[in-house]
Formats: sequence, structure tokens, C-alpha cells
Amino acid sequence: MKSTIYISIGVVFLILLFIHPASAQFQLSTSIHTSYDDNISNNYLNIEDKVAQLSLSSAYDFSSESSNTQLFYMGSFNYFQKAIDRTFYAHSAGLVYTKLFGEDLESALNMGGTYNTRSNRSSYTLINYNQYTAYINAKQYLGERVVGKLGYRLKYLGYEELQELSNLENYGFAQVTTFLPSKTTLIFETGLGIKTYTNAPPETLSTIGSGRPRQTLNETSPSVMQFIGTTRVAQSIFENTGLSFAMQYQKNLQEETRYLSSGYMISDDEIFDDNYGYEGTSFELTLTQILPWSMMSSLSASYGNKNYVNRPAYDLNDNIISNQRVDKLFVTSFMLEKTFSISGFINNFSISLLYDYIDNNSNDLFYKHKNNVGAINFEFGLN
Repeated sequence: MKSTIYISIGVVFLILLFIHPASAQFQLSTSIHTSYDDNISNNYLNIEDKVAQLSLSSAYDFSSESSNTQLFYMGSFNYFQKAIDRTFYAHSAGLVYTKLFGEDLESALNMGGTYNTRSNRSSYTLINYNQYTAYINAKQYLGERVVGKLGYRLKYLGYEELQELSNLENYGFAQVTTFLPSKTTLIFETGLGIKTYTNAPPETLSTIGSGRPRQTLNETSPSVMQFIGTTRVAQSIFENTGLSFAMQYQKNLQEETRYLSSGYMISDDEIFDDNYGYEGTSFELTLTQILPWSMMSSLSASYGNKNYVNRPAYDLNDNIISNQRVDKLFVTSFMLEKTFSISGFINNFSISLLYDYIDNNSNDLFYKHKNNVGAINFEFGLN
């Protein structure tokens, strides 16, 4: 299957290369990301680790005055220093087409398809997956200062071993953006997602990984439906200073879910912390500052309630202490980035320093944790 995907992408690439009348441009970039996390598994065990990530991105663009076609590939190698078995590879390849319309080319149609895959070592092959995504969205000016956007995404996520959690997701959204004379931007977005489990067997019991002995696959419905509403406000305070605020509300419309309940070491993976499995409201405030010498900094704080549907909370002895797991998540983040102008073989070189403080106050004691995460990232393009 994987070889067929790569061959198909290669055929499309060759066709575009020889018959597309527009100008073409090749892009290549790479990044090196190193981080330290004093609680790498996001649970009460407080296991620390260092993670190194090497990634490579490449793209071939065919452009004309009113359209652009891009074929791209992104790959990464993620190495864990202590928990070496968690080391994995990730690959992504796809095709994107953008078409501009209107007298001033102010309207746009964007569509594409992507193939993603993740390969883990033997201890973590449970979370190996192949993902196929197709999407389309359109942007149109509804007034002088109002932009509307509609979009739809179809995504299939197939797990190689845990096939009972393979699923097909349909997601659609509508967005309205308003630009005010006061340099204020308002964004309102609503989305509806339906996730259907394509291989839904009866409830089963299995033992995987490490952590809690209870490893239960809970199934109350072969499909789940979720509504998401988001409001964003961005304000320019000074010439180089901006402030933004975002609020998001998500609701599980069927009050049903399907998830793997466990103390597995990766508690923030989609299998074990599916965003369709909880509901609640979150808030985020971000301050962005453009600094001299091609530098930029941002400081953000976020808070959210995650009320898990049909999921009890346990103590560390595996006794149920509440009929519903509820997390209160607080995160503060800081980023400082410096960009260098370099001519020659390397261009667009940047260095970023990042820090996150995470406090997840959960009534499920296994998932009650705090994290300090520091990272440095080097990114540069290649001519």
C-alpha cells in the first residue's frame, strides 16, 4: 500500500512537470528540534526525557498568475534519549491546488490530498497508522471588510494493529472574518465533525504497554458527533505589538464516545486522548511583539475544561472515585525567535527558543500532572 502511494505521487509529479505551462520552483528546508520534558508521558509518573527531532521538507510549486499547484513531502525522525523504544518516524506527502478568482483575484478555491504515516519501534507498534485526507475550502469577500470561508475535510485514519479504532471523519466548517478600522480582527467559526468507526467489534479486553493493569476498549456507539464553536479577536496595540484572544467550545452531541482507557505511557496520543472523547470550553490569550534585529517574541496563557464523556475517574489503586473524568488544563508558553539573512547555499535561517509550563489538574489521579518543557529549534531553507 505504501509503495503504491509513493508511486502514484511520483506519477502525478512527472505529469505536472512535463505538461504544466506555469513556471516551477523547488523548495527545500530542514529543521533540528531538541527539547527537554520533565514529564514526557503527561501523567503522575513524572518521567523525564530529552527528544531530538530531525525533519526535512520539500515542495515543488507550479505557479501562474491565478493558480498554484504544489507537490510536497515532509519527513521526520524523532529520537527519545531515555525511552528509546518511543523513537519513531513520520512521513507526509500530498498535492495542493489553489485557484484565485475575481477581478482583483480576491477569491480563492483550495483543495488537496495528503497521505501520512507513522512507524514506531516494536514496543509501540500499536500506534502505527496510515492516514488519508482530502479537503476543499473556498474563500470569498462578502463585503469590503468581511471575508467568508467554507470548508470540508474527509479523513481516514487506519491503525495497523488496533483496527477496531480505525475511523472515517467527515468535518465541515464555516468561518467569517471581519477587519475593523480600529485594526481589530474578529473571527467566528463553527464546525461539525462526525467520526465513524469502520471496524467496530464488541467490547474487548486487552493488555498493552505499561501503566494501569486495566486496558479496556470502551464502545457505546460506532460513531460520534461533535460541534465546535470558536471566536478569535486580534488587536494591534502598537506598531509592533499585537494581542489576541480566543475562546472555543466543543460539545459531544450524542454524549457517546469510543476510546482506549489505560495508563499507557503516551497519554496525549489520539488513541488515548481523542478530542471527540471530551467536551468543554477553553480560552487563550497571546501577546506578540516584533523586536529589533529580526526578532519576534510571544507569550501566551490558556485554560480549558475537558469533561470526558462516559469515562470514569480512578485513583492510583484503580478504584473509581467519580463517574466522570474532568481535567482543568492550564498552559503558559513563551517563544523567542531570531531570523538571519544568509546568502548562498543556506537561506531563511532561524533559531527559536521555546518554553511551556503545563498544569493538568485532573480528578483521575493517574493524569494529574505538571510539565516543564524547554526546547530549541534550528530551521533553514536550502537553495
